[in-house]
Amino acid sequence: MEVYFATKALEKRLGSEKARVRAFGSDTARRIRLRIDQLVSSPTLEEMRGFGGRCHELTGDRADQLAVWVTANLRLVFEPADDPVPKRAGGDLDWDHVTAVRILEVVDYHGD
Repeated sequence: MEVYFATKALEKRLGSEKARVRAFGSDTARRIRLRIDQLVSSPTLEEMRGFGGRCHELTGDRADQLAVWVTANLRLVFEPADDPVPKRAGGDLDWDHVTAVRILEVVDYHGD
């Protein structure tokens, strides 16, 4: 899958091992890299279901976004970057046809 970053600052923060370790510590940095590598190696979003990490669609004010576990509380949050976003007949996201994502943040959104 093609993986983009929402901002240059985010790409800089997540794009190198040194920056990830500085921002999150070594264990979390390793887990973030694993999730990004899984996204890159997946031909479609559907493949992410096979990696664990509970990849799932978000709801409410985060509708149209997805998340995958990094740690017990931290999530890698992203959105489909396909244009147009693939949808099924009923309007649901078509995971089988999402081939590009945009990483939005790494966050603990449980306090939102």
